[in-house]
Amino acid sequence: MLRVYKCYQPVAHSINRLQFVLLFDYITMASVAVDTIPIPELFRVPSTAPDLTPAVPAARPKYEPPNRKLEDVKIRSNAGPMKPENLGWLQPVDPKTTSMDEMRERFVEQGYLWVKGLIPREDVLAFRRKYFEFMTPTGVIKEGTDPIDGIYCGADPEHFLPPGNGRECENTDQAERFIQRNIEAHHSKWLEETTRHPALFKFVKDFTNWPSIKLLKRQMLRANVPGAETTAVHYDHIFLRYGPPTFLTGWLPFGDIAVEGGGLTYLEDAVPLAQAIENDFSRRAEKFTPEERINAFNANMMRGGHLGHDSQGFSTTHGNRKWLIADYEAGDVVFHHPYSIHASCINESPTNTIRLATDLRFVNPEAPYDTRWTNYWSPTE
Repeated sequence: MLRVYKCYQPVAHSINRLQFVLLFDYITMASVAVDTIPIPELFRVPSTAPDLTPAVPAARPKYEPPNRKLEDVKIRSNAGPMKPENLGWLQPVDPKTTSMDEMRERFVEQGYLWVKGLIPREDVLAFRRKYFEFMTPTGVIKEGTDPIDGIYCGADPEHFLPPGNGRECENTDQAERFIQRNIEAHHSKWLEETTRHPALFKFVKDFTNWPSIKLLKRQMLRANVPGAETTAVHYDHIFLRYGPPTFLTGWLPFGDIAVEGGGLTYLEDAVPLAQAIENDFSRRAEKFTPEERINAFNANMMRGGHLGHDSQGFSTTHGNRKWLIADYEAGDVVFHHPYSIHASCINESPTNTIRLATDLRFVNPEAPYDTRWTNYWSPTE
């Protein structure tokens, strides 16, 4: 099927309260690109049965973390607790001992690739220190603690909501200071140096086999404080529909994030399911204008453009698929498919540690992509 992708630029507008959402309603057409390029093998959607039952995974050794039992894990999505029987372990790879061919196979099979220690740990922690030192004047860090530890001050989490997720924060001086500093951090040299790390760029180029790679400027640097609402169930193509589903997302945790600390969770065997959901959205949007049809916030979507806020309920509705969880470490990067369904859990860190991470989008600059993401994130876009 031939699909036309329209490239848009946001129109400047004013808002009377802080909004942590990309306001795609305010757009004007800038140019048109026609996608006639077949979907690359890396981004193909695996076939599955018509009833969308989970596909049978390849026979690979299963990783389970030592001294961890799923029945002892207690985590919550925005809508409530998740059942241990609907949880599983994310499967890591060691880039030093795993061939690039196997990593590509795993990515296609799983919809994600969790690469351990891709970036030197000390480089990631250096960014973490700079960020929390920069954010300390907002009051988010507990007084008397080392900023690199990221210990939360304990205030109302509504004062410190991260960008995205279709949410609004309280219009207080403290909230405004927090969001203003966060905007400035997105433009910082130290963020650019870390997200453009040579080890990361080399891996992405080798992994994709693209002639060159482009890192889109728009990213969401999220400092999720304990107890705050977190990222709901979604797949990334919802928010990048102005281009084809051929971009690579890299989720980069800036520090160690235990399961209880609110890291990303991935729905198993989710890519074919998301493709079916997207096809259903397209059918139901046939009478929409082109702009409405590919808008993440159209009438078919939930608040914030998400599939739901109840991870447990989503699992139950879709064949009791498991949510895959992990204890992430500084230096890890998780790459995922545009149709990989994922979410976060509430940060319930026993040490009251802020969960700091960002998500990066890589594209082949010689192929069509969503050009709206070439600008830095701002709450007024």
